[in-house]
Amino acid sequence: MTGNTAVASGGVAEIEDSRGGVAYIYDSDDVSISECTMTGNTAANDDGGVAYISFSRDVFISECNMTGNAAGHGGVAHIDFSHDVSISECTMTGNTADWGGGVAYISFSRDVSISECNMTGNTAPGWDGGVAEIEYSRDVSISDCNMTGNTALEGGGVANIYDSRDVSISECTMTGNTADWGGGVAHITYNRDVSISKCNMTGNTAAGSSGGVVYLDSNGDVFISECAMAGNTASGSNLGGVAYAGVDTTLTITNSTITDNSAAYGGVASVYSDSTLIITNSAINGNSAVRTPWSAHARASSYGGVAYIYEGSTLTITNSAISDNTAAIGGAVAIQRGFMEVRSSTFSKNRAQEGGGAIAATRHSSLFLHQDVIFEQNEAGSTGKAHLTRALLSGVHPCGGALYCAFNSIVRFFTLSMLLANTASQGGAVYVTSDSSVHFEAGGWLDGNTALQQGGAVCLGDSAVLSMVGVNVVSNSVDLFVGGGISAGNGSQVLIDQSLVVNNTVSMGSGGGIYGVGATIVVRSNSTVADNEAKVDGGGVCVVDYGTLEMDASSVTGNRAAGNGGGIAVSTGSEAALRNGAVVELNYGGDGGGLAVSEGRISIVDATVRANTAHGFQGFASGVLLDGGAEAEVEGSRFELHPGSALKVVGEAQAMVRSTIFAQNNGTSGGGLWADSSTTVMLDGCSFEYNVAEAGSGGAFYSAGNLTMTASLCVGNTAQQGGSAFLDFALPGQVVEQLNSKEAKVEAVGTSAVAKGDKELARYQALPYSVWPYSDCNP
Repeated sequence: MTGNTAVASGGVAEIEDSRGGVAYIYDSDDVSISECTMTGNTAANDDGGVAYISFSRDVFISECNMTGNAAGHGGVAHIDFSHDVSISECTMTGNTADWGGGVAYISFSRDVSISECNMTGNTAPGWDGGVAEIEYSRDVSISDCNMTGNTALEGGGVANIYDSRDVSISECTMTGNTADWGGGVAHITYNRDVSISKCNMTGNTAAGSSGGVVYLDSNGDVFISECAMAGNTASGSNLGGVAYAGVDTTLTITNSTITDNSAAYGGVASVYSDSTLIITNSAINGNSAVRTPWSAHARASSYGGVAYIYEGSTLTITNSAISDNTAAIGGAVAIQRGFMEVRSSTFSKNRAQEGGGAIAATRHSSLFLHQDVIFEQNEAGSTGKAHLTRALLSGVHPCGGALYCAFNSIVRFFTLSMLLANTASQGGAVYVTSDSSVHFEAGGWLDGNTALQQGGAVCLGDSAVLSMVGVNVVSNSVDLFVGGGISAGNGSQVLIDQSLVVNNTVSMGSGGGIYGVGATIVVRSNSTVADNEAKVDGGGVCVVDYGTLEMDASSVTGNRAAGNGGGIAVSTGSEAALRNGAVVELNYGGDGGGLAVSEGRISIVDATVRANTAHGFQGFASGVLLDGGAEAEVEGSRFELHPGSALKVVGEAQAMVRSTIFAQNNGTSGGGLWADSSTTVMLDGCSFEYNVAEAGSGGAFYSAGNLTMTASLCVGNTAQQGGSAFLDFALPGQVVEQLNSKEAKVEAVGTSAVAKGDKELARYQALPYSVWPYSDCNP
């Protein structure tokens, strides 16, 4: 059948109203067309370049060659109101239908089957379905076909399938097909269930809309299984390099390999408007979200190298490996107003230029992680520290090497998860901000993550929440500023419970383990902050600018700072509390080897400060430094085994110390306590035992300020001057009372200083301190 044309009448069979370039068949029994060659036939203005078949029973077209046929609908055939339609073992090349179905337009039929066909270069230049447009039918099956280089203006470079029941596409090869307005291979809408299985889909394009392979809208369940999808694209500012699913559609991708697909939103898939995407047992790598800027000066954001989930939609990923995907935001996944669950999956080497190397959850989104989820070597920012530094200088601060959580969103780790060797400018593994929260509820490892600016493992911006139970924050680092393990901003809250913060470092700033600026930090329930290091202050923890630190039944040990507070540094209006068996020991700092407080407040209750070291000049505090108007309340605690003064009070600081033991400390002067002339210290019920001032005065304590001591004990202390105490009177105009024992060996230096004998009350005029009755100061 060659070169036939239906204009108004004529052709091979009966022709009516420009229908059927070769045949018009109406109201017949079964129709069979087989072993035919159909070339260059035309229905110039309407339907079926070769045949128009209507109101027939079953239609069979098999073993035909169909080339260069053309019509308004159905370049080869227009079939409607028939029973079953079968097209098999045909070759369809270069057929055209202006308004849909470059090869076939099929509507209002029962079951439709297209199998074992080669479809190449067919077009629908004005509408849908470069090969076939199928609508209002029952079940549709396309199997064992090769579909190459087919195009459509609207939807479906190969097929547009609309308002049918069940749709199956299986064992097909789909290559280089294009639709300008959605679904480079197929545009599938308003159907019930859709299955695409064992197909190879390569290099297909949605040139001006969404869904490089399939566009799905208002369907029921859609299954893509055992498929290979590579190099498919939704170009421009569009969604879903492989699939777009919108309006109450559930898309499941399982046992598939998905590589090198791209779109502006969702390099593999974009899911919208209460739809669901499920990915199971799949390998997904090298996909990208890429968007062209709207002007030469604009920075165009792209979202979700693998998936973009928004407007009430859901993503579930199980037993899958997601690697080497890229986007501006959410290197693998971006969620906005959506929900995501992950189980037993690995995210590795994904990258986001701006935030969320693996996942970005924003704008009222939720991310739940279960059963051994691993994030490894993901990155926010271009590869390498040099690129991150350039981004910093340009005002871009890539956040969250693995996870970015912002704008009223929540991330919850329900079981042990691992975040390893991720990198960002802020928050090497996790960045959370803007009324959002991240919760590790049952263990986890944050190990070897790196940030350029702050938060080697986790960075909290303003008004964020982080909670950790049973988590190990280990060997993370910051190259520049603060928070080698964790950093927290204004109004943020950090809860560390039964966890370890160990061996984290900050190369140029403060807070080797944890840093808080205006934040609330709680460390409790046998947690440990150990072996962290800071270049400036707070080797273990640093709290500044009206922040709060609570150490409850936990330890700060073995941390190092080049500045003050080897274990803990508290400053500029901040407050700290150590209680319920908290321990600060074996830390090493410039002044205040264990703890330094400047312009802040501290409460130490039922705590131990032990064997800390100050590496500064002689006279620096090994244990606790109070400076700059700091205030301290100490009760029921121990300060012991320091190679310098256990407690140093300077710079108009004040200390109230009750029922506390200072034992076996060894300072230049004031082995237990050293206080300068501007300070006020009250000691009640305290015990100074076997302290040493090895090169100066006051084995127990040295004071040049206002000192009040009641009901306290000094035993076995030694010094060159004043074995128990050295009282240096520098300021006139105060009255001091001292009850001495017979062998008191208390030395007072200053105006009118007199030592009285056994149990005599002495009044010293013009002295700036007082040691009140019932103090028992014995050598």
